[in-house]
Amino acid sequence: MFALRHWNSWREMERLSREMERILHGEQSRGDANWPQLNLWMNADELLVVMQAPGLDTDKLEIHVVQNQLTISGSFIQPALTETERFQRRERLLRPFERTLQLPFAVDSQQAEAVYRAGILEIRLRRPEEEKPRQLKVQAG
Repeated sequence: MFALRHWNSWREMERLSREMERILHGEQSRGDANWPQLNLWMNADELLVVMQAPGLDTDKLEIHVVQNQLTISGSFIQPALTETERFQRRERLLRPFERTLQLPFAVDSQQAEAVYRAGILEIRLRRPEEEKPRQLKVQAG
């Protein structure tokens, strides 16, 4: 059995607007703050940020760490096409990006390391000693 649903013209116009934006400008055109995608792992000593970014232009890559905030920005190498060439299909967006992450704890920016290899950016951020969790020993008294 089908349920009747009230039609909301404003909601439908918003949906159509989003769909037109996606069709005309691509999925990432709205300044998607979650692109390129990344994963963040942590343990008691450090954070590991892994971003898949094949074709990243490392000369234009910038990574900034301030206390518990990480900002990654850069752009991708654009393919050089001759006058007689054109894209038949273009699914990968190669536009500039900026990602800012709120980290779960402050990090030591002096010990931060970044490596880009095989299209993957890895950033290791160490937790300062004073920020590491400590286990307190309870004394019976």
